[in-house]
Amino acid sequence: MKELEDLKKILTNDEEVKEYFKPNKKRFVVVNAIMMILMFALCGFIPFIIGILGLTGGIDFVTTENGVEKADYFAPMMCIFFGAIMLVLFLFVILGYVVRYKRTIYVVTNKRLIIRSGFIGVDYKSVELRQIGLINVRVDFLDKLIKSNTGTITFASAAIPMYGQNGQVGAFRFACVDNPYEVYKRVKELVPSEDK
Repeated sequence: MKELEDLKKILTNDEEVKEYFKPNKKRFVVVNAIMMILMFALCGFIPFIIGILGLTGGIDFVTTENGVEKADYFAPMMCIFFGAIMLVLFLFVILGYVVRYKRTIYVVTNKRLIIRSGFIGVDYKSVELRQIGLINVRVDFLDKLIKSNTGTITFASAAIPMYGQNGQVGAFRFACVDNPYEVYKRVKELVPSEDK
């Protein structure tokens, strides 16, 4: 796997890969794309259609100047322009999900957890195994919606709290992994506890 070969440049001499996981493609890309399509339909498609109808006469955009009514083409053109911008942003976000999926891998070594991801470049985040104090598994509505056995595992430490000040879930997550409870057990076995 190319991602694991690339990972060797950040591993220390005595560090070895114990486990690695790839996010579920359907959950990571397709479900997020569907959510973006719904957002585009609400924010971009409706103004785009209104603009087209305004230009073709389906909806009257009329202004009054000196008591005389005349067709207004500026408003429908702005609706079309706004809809087109939303479409470009939508396509850019979908492309982002595809690229990030290809670059994302979750790795467990004998010393730390590593997330390899990125859109423009390859990014790495890691946390030492000995620093992990809490591990949560979350299977949400979207995981159930696609009827696959996926979920998100969130790791917390003193440096990376489970929930930030604004209530957002912590930044260190293995998102959209298959068999999340099995992954949880395998990672938990590698995390040193106070009992050991």
